[in-house]
Amino acid sequence: MGKIKDNIPYGATPLEDYSGLKLNHINTLQGLYEAEFYNITLAASKYLLKQLSLNKLQDREYFFKIHRSMFFRVWKWAGQKRNNNKSIGVDKFQIDTELLKFTKNFEFWELSKMSPIEISARIHQNLVFIHPFENGNGRWARLVTNIYLKIKLQQIILWPEQELYISNTFRKRYIEALRSADKGNFFELMRIHSDMLG
Repeated sequence: MGKIKDNIPYGATPLEDYSGLKLNHINTLQGLYEAEFYNITLAASKYLLKQLSLNKLQDREYFFKIHRSMFFRVWKWAGQKRNNNKSIGVDKFQIDTELLKFTKNFEFWELSKMSPIEISARIHQNLVFIHPFENGNGRWARLVTNIYLKIKLQQIILWPEQELYISNTFRKRYIEALRSADKGNFFELMRIHSDMLG
């Protein structure tokens, strides 16, 4: 299959290999996003409407299971570690090490009595920074973040997913907040989380 037509949104990771696409009729980015959105909606309902445990957020396999649930109807590689390096994300050989480090950090954040909003921002930034999958890392990180917030606050962030698919003011603010968090400044990402909590 050739490249899917259309421009990718600001700050998105380019997807260069479409060989894992299960739906051969898709030939535009809009069509791809619609198929993924449907799959993600089903996965989000599955995880956010059932009883959850914080212990799951210390289980590396749970993270892979979430990604697989989100994308398995669309991509063959859903829930599998990427086997190449991207313009963002850790080296492919460091993914397991970084996910283990994340689980240890998460345990520390919980014990340190950080606010749930600060922890949610740190979860979000850490998982996007690791970037363990071929694609869908931001959407996956946002769902994991919402799983955490559902457990802690019985609330979730109401992400404007349609706006995150296009280059616009909100998407630029969101990407810049993540980049600031990469440098240790979580203020703007925390503000986005707090403002959109519903």
